[in-house]
Amino acid sequence: MKQVLNKWGLLLALIVILANTVYHSRWDNTQTEAPISWDVSGYYAYLPAIFIHKDIKKLEYLPGIIEEYRPSPSMDQAFMHESGNYIFKYSLGQSISYLPGFFIGHSWASISEKYPADGYSYPYQFSVYWFALGLGLLGIFILFNILRSVFNQNTANWTILLLAAGTNLLEYASYTPMMTHISLFTLYTLLIRQSIRFWAAEQKRPYAITIGFIIGLMALIRPTEIIALIIPLLWGLNLNKAGLSKRLGDLKTNLPQLGFAAISGALILFLQPLYWKIAGGEFVIYSYQDQGFSWFKPHVKNVLISYRKGWLVYTPMMIFGLIGFVNLYRRYRTYFWVCLLFFLVNFYIVSAWDIWWYGGSFGQRALVQSYAIMAFPLAAFVDQLKTKNIQRYLSTAFMLFFIVLNNFQIWQSHTAGLFDAEYTNRAYYWRMFFNTQYEPTDKLLIDSKEASFGNRIEAEELIFEDFEKDSSYLGETISEGTSASLAQLINNAHPYSKTLSITDLPLDKEWLSISADYFVDQKEYDIWSMAALVVEFRKEEKNVKYRHIKFPRLLNSKEWKNIELSCKFPKKEIDEIRCYVFLPKETPKTYRWDNISIKAFNEE
Repeated sequence: MKQVLNKWGLLLALIVILANTVYHSRWDNTQTEAPISWDVSGYYAYLPAIFIHKDIKKLEYLPGIIEEYRPSPSMDQAFMHESGNYIFKYSLGQSISYLPGFFIGHSWASISEKYPADGYSYPYQFSVYWFALGLGLLGIFILFNILRSVFNQNTANWTILLLAAGTNLLEYASYTPMMTHISLFTLYTLLIRQSIRFWAAEQKRPYAITIGFIIGLMALIRPTEIIALIIPLLWGLNLNKAGLSKRLGDLKTNLPQLGFAAISGALILFLQPLYWKIAGGEFVIYSYQDQGFSWFKPHVKNVLISYRKGWLVYTPMMIFGLIGFVNLYRRYRTYFWVCLLFFLVNFYIVSAWDIWWYGGSFGQRALVQSYAIMAFPLAAFVDQLKTKNIQRYLSTAFMLFFIVLNNFQIWQSHTAGLFDAEYTNRAYYWRMFFNTQYEPTDKLLIDSKEASFGNRIEAEELIFEDFEKDSSYLGETISEGTSASLAQLINNAHPYSKTLSITDLPLDKEWLSISADYFVDQKEYDIWSMAALVVEFRKEEKNVKYRHIKFPRLLNSKEWKNIELSCKFPKKEIDEIRCYVFLPKETPKTYRWDNISIKAFNEE
C-alpha cells in the first residue's frame, strides 16, 4: 500500500485522465463526433481498406461508409491521383498503432448479429478508442518511471500530475487519444527509455534495433518526427570537448549497431512508398498537395502567444517548462543539450507549417508529443522549488490555477458554443474566459473583434433601408422579404449588395450599429463560403477602419433572423461610412437582407 501511495502523482494523473474520458464518453458518439472521424478517419482508413474491403486503389466502398457513418462530410481524407486511383492523404503509421484495437473490434463485429463487420460500426469505434487511450496511459507510466530515476520520487509525482492535469496532453490522452499526438508521446517515452539502456548496456544490438523501429514508426506516423534521431544520438551527452570526443568514439565503435538501427527503421518506413507504388504507381507521392512549410517565415509568435492557438495562452503550464531549462542546465547538464536542441528544432518545424493552427483542436496539438522531452525541464523547475519557499508558494498557486484553467477550457471546448476550436481571437477569448453560458451572437466577436455589451444612450438612427422603393434601385435585384415586403437578393449572380453610404457623421457618438434581417435558403457550414456584412470607415476613399461579421454563423435554413454588428468609431478622422454585404466565393446558397438600420450611440 505504501508503494502505491508513493506514486500519488501518477495515480492522480491516471484518475484525472480516466475521469475526463468517462465524463465525455466519446466512444458513444456518432458521425463527425465519433472516435473515427475527421483526421482520425484518414489515419485509420488503411485498415478497413486492406483487411476488410480489399480495396486500396478505387475505394469504391468509401462513399457508402461516408453515407452511413458520416466520419467526415466527404471523401476529404483521400484525393484522386493522376493514375486514376485514390491516394490517402495521411501516412499509414498511425493505423499501425491502431492494429490491436482494430482486430479486437473486428473479432467482436464478426460474431455480432447487431453490428456489421465493416470497419466503422460501434465495436471498432469502442475498441480502437480504448486501445489508443491505454497506449497513452502506458506512455505516462513509462515517463513517470524515467523521471523518478533521473530526479526523485516527489519531483516525478508533481511533474507527471502537472503534465496530465495542467496541459493539453489531457485533451489528447482522454477525449481524442486516436489523434497522432498521444501515440507519438508514448513512442517518445519508449525511445527515451531505450536510449538510456542503449548507452548503459554492453550488448547494445537489441536496443539499437528497437530504437530504429521506434523512430521509423514515428516518422511513418508524422514524417517530421524523424528529428527524434536527436534523442538517441545526444542522450546523456556532455557538450564539451571531452564529451563530444567520447560520444564520437562511441558512435564509431558502435557503427554495426547503428547499421542495425538504420535497417530496422528503413524496413518499417518502406511501407509508405510501397503503398504509394501499389496505389499510385510511384514510390514518392506528396499527399498533402497544396499544404507545406514556410521555412524562412515560421509563425513563431502565432504559435507561441496568439489567442487563436498560442501554446502559452492555452497551455500556460509550460511556461514553467521553459523556465526549467535554466535549472536543467545548472544541475542536470547531461540532459540539457538534448532537450534544448530537440525543443528548438521541433518548435521551428511546428511553427513553419503553413496551417500553423493545425485545424480544429485545443491549443497547439502539434507540440503535445514533445511533452515527453519537455517533462525534463519542467521536472527541473519543480525540483528547485524544494529549496525556495517563496518561489514554491507562488509557483504552486499558479500551477493550481493553470490546472483549473486547463480543465475548465477543455470542458468548454466540448460544450457547444463556449469555445471555438479554430478561430478564437482576443475579444472572443476574454468573452468566454471562465464563462459557463453562451449566447450565439458571441460568435460574431470572432469576426468583428469588438461589440457593445453595455447600456446604450443617445442613440440616433442614421439610415433605414427596407427596399420598398424598388423603382429607385435600378440594376438592384429585389426579392421577397419579411412580412410580404421586398428585400435584396445576394447570390453568385449578384455577389455584392447595395452599398449604404453615410457622409453626415455623428461626431459626438462613440459606437455604430448595423442591424438587419437576413435569410438563407440553405444553412452554410463552410466558414470561407459564408456571406459577410462589412462596414468601412473611410477618409478620402481609403479605409481607416474595417469590420465585418459572417452572419450565416447564426442563420438556419429558410428562416429570417435579425443580426447586429456593433463597433467603435475609429479615433482617426473619417469622412464616410460604407456598409454592404458580399459573397467571398462561389456558393449555391442564396441570401436576402432587409430592414437595415444603422445607428450611432454612446455607451454608459
